[in-house]
Amino acid sequence: MFRTLIAVLATLSAWPFLVSATPLASDSIIIHQFSRTASSDSLSIANGGQSQTSSAGLWAIYEKEITDTCMTVDAAIRQLKARTDPGALQTATDSIALIPVLNRLNFLNNRSYRLHAVLENLQRLKNSSVRYRVVNISGVEGRTAYDKTTGEIVFYVLGAASFVHETAHGGQFEDRKIAYLRTTGAPFGNDLQDEIEAYCWQFAFDPGSVLNLQSTSVALTFAGITEDWVKHLRLPDGSMPYSEKGSAQLARKTISVDSRRKLVIRAYRFLPQIKQLPAGWKITNDPNIYYKGAPGSETASTR
Repeated sequence: MFRTLIAVLATLSAWPFLVSATPLASDSIIIHQFSRTASSDSLSIANGGQSQTSSAGLWAIYEKEITDTCMTVDAAIRQLKARTDPGALQTATDSIALIPVLNRLNFLNNRSYRLHAVLENLQRLKNSSVRYRVVNISGVEGRTAYDKTTGEIVFYVLGAASFVHETAHGGQFEDRKIAYLRTTGAPFGNDLQDEIEAYCWQFAFDPGSVLNLQSTSVALTFAGITEDWVKHLRLPDGSMPYSEKGSAQLARKTISVDSRRKLVIRAYRFLPQIKQLPAGWKITNDPNIYYKGAPGSETASTR
């Protein structure tokens, strides 16, 4: 009988995140309060902490925040460009003083590029045949998981910045960069480059949400969000989810749904049991793995 990834990892106590069933029902999630000025945008807390705002409502709130931030950044870019117009420069001193302005303009251009990418990604997820849902939670870290009960991919988020981060993983699913285990809902194939992209998008929306994170260095720019920075990221609870044996269990090589067995084994070299995958094994022929284009992955409308 063909051995699946789950069968190979079934006795792996070091990887409980993959092989232990994790409840994904929304009523098991503690929702934190999120308040806005407009009464139509307020999230109420009732029924043991569960938000009464629908997934579509949360999505709309966060998408508006991202759109507003994008518009603010674009307006700042237009103002700075007016200051850098050659006609506005009178002396060499003006040119020297312009250096920090140009640096800021470059930073804002990078933010704008990624914020527009975030908004395009949200539109793509809304138009996808795969169903996505967003749920507010409390804690120190958001996550994305497959809910085998509903067939949805669920973004469990802490707020708008977390929503930006987690929906980046939704885009990666659409691009077949990552997949999910049908048994536990945990991601599979997510690697360091996937997290770099997600944190860069988060940084574009809210630099402070990334600046405040502890690692071997402070990510002051997009270039500061590197593999080493991700590997050594320490959450407020002291955990290091992206270390080699951290809870996120990130692949150490860049892989995708279409990667072959040999590369998958190299990417998960810290798991001795992964070598037991039989010759010819592929993500796309493992029935326990849910990926874009898999049988049953094309469902109804988003959210």
